Amino acid sequence: MPWLDITLADCNCSHYPRTFSIAVRNGSGFPATETQSDSSDWCGGNTSEHDLSETEGEPANAAGIDHEVVTQFTEYFKVKGSTYHDHFQKALRQCKRLLLNKQEIPVQLVIEPANLADENAIIVQAELENMWHPVGYIPGVKVKKAMDALDKEEIKTTKFKAVEWKYIYALGEFRYVFSIAVTKLNKWLPSNKDYQYNDILW
Repeated sequence: MPWLDITLADCNCSHYPRTFSIAVRNGSGFPATETQSDSSDWCGGNTSEHDLSETEGEPANAAGIDHEVVTQFTEYFKVKGSTYHDHFQKALRQCKRLLLNKQEIPVQLVIEPANLADENAIIVQAELENMWHPVGYIPGVKVKKAMDALDKEEIKTTKFKAVEWKYIYALGEFRYVFSIAVTKLNKWLPSNKDYQYNDILW
């Protein structure tokens, strides 16, 4: 490390021995005013004694802003239906390539009331080349909890957790399967193992 050029630095240590106490930080990350012998010489140069006293305590109080602590919860979903649709597989192949290159892929959940098999269906879409592509469906046991989060607009983030190349015994070939991580405000509802297609959820 190069030597300090005291002709350029504006710090207590550059004025030694006129200022003998160097500003340090206490455990909370704020200036410890009792170690500051001359507030005008504290690194930064223009902090007054009054300003230093206001920075003691919590960061939110120091800035005059109330930060509300909000708890978020993450649920993992093993997405279904992607192995039976070639266009789902094509999109997942592209997603896998992007993920291997450490690229973020926007993901969203969309209610699909026009779905003939299940009007409660929630489709998972991935954004590729500025277009949303369907890649799978939320499994039935988790439809109600996902629908509740969507209705209350509590979902904060949806991300790929993993995209895997697996052998599907029912098809006798390898296909892409994947899971997602969905983070929302407040706790998730429990899974509903008794869910049937087109159930009335509420």
